[in-house]
Amino acid sequence: QQQQLQQQVLQMPQMPQMQSSTLTVAIYFGTFDPIHRNHVGLAKFALEHNLADLVLFAVNGDNPMKPLATKHETRVRLVERWLEQEQNPRLRCMQLSELELANMGWSGREKICERARKDALAEFSVAEVQVVQIIGQDSFEQAVKNSAGATRKESRGRSAKVGIFATKGRRFLVFPRGGHAAMTVEVPVELRDRVTIVEDYVDPVLLSSTAVRENAAVQGSLASAIHPKLQDEVLGLYAPRARFLLLFMGPPGSGKTSLGHELEDSFGFRHISGGDVFRAATARASRAHSRREGQQQTVAKVFAAIARAVSKLAPAPVSFDGFLPKDLFDFE
Repeated sequence: QQQQLQQQVLQMPQMPQMQSSTLTVAIYFGTFDPIHRNHVGLAKFALEHNLADLVLFAVNGDNPMKPLATKHETRVRLVERWLEQEQNPRLRCMQLSELELANMGWSGREKICERARKDALAEFSVAEVQVVQIIGQDSFEQAVKNSAGATRKESRGRSAKVGIFATKGRRFLVFPRGGHAAMTVEVPVELRDRVTIVEDYVDPVLLSSTAVRENAAVQGSLASAIHPKLQDEVLGLYAPRARFLLLFMGPPGSGKTSLGHELEDSFGFRHISGGDVFRAATARASRAHSRREGQQQTVAKVFAAIARAVSKLAPAPVSFDGFLPKDLFDFE
């Protein structure tokens, strides 16, 4: 067994013999829910085209605002399993501490980059290590949008830039959406000397993690998206699961509907206004012999309408507001 292991190590791609005294480490931050062929293809492209000597996958921690996301340890395991199949020591999954996982904003990423730099200096016989961040076009443009114009107050009343603009000279490798889109990536003036658009890159296939999850949910083929060794686990992982239904309770004017629309815009929820459904059901209620009978008809129509809407909106998470039965009989 020891001889077999030694033979496998000899056959693995080796770390490059440095032509200079500088090693370039690229850190690829992402949710990887799940990791797919384009993620790995992008990292391999960076190595093959001498954009980096080492690529580290840094899997984002769990986000409490994304309750439906796969747990961090599961996403890390899938990344590690895929990279094992690549048998390339220049592709690695970075092990992050709980403190690092809890601080994955731009300032936290800077600290992770600095830690990676020190680790590489200790491991490799080089005089200098430079750390760059790999980022896709969509993530880059969203980061610029979120950071533009934002500042924080510092001592003596000074204002400091935040977000991606506060990354203190860090270089970025921006991979265009689909490839060959360099002319469409807008880079702010403040970042132009630190951003490299990888113009020659083309995605191996057109896909996304969202598409992989949706395909797995209907037990579709993952042959072009997921490594064969991972396909069974991914299919089981993203099989249909319990729906996420969120009910807002609060007095009139407390912002329930506004919050529901915020969830739609930011996190993919579909919002149902119970008040709108109630008013529609009241208008369509048939003639009743008593007020009590009319109320029962309205309640039944409201619940039927909501149940139908929830079914039609599957598998999206759904939020509700504005309607609750007024007594136990109606609720039952």
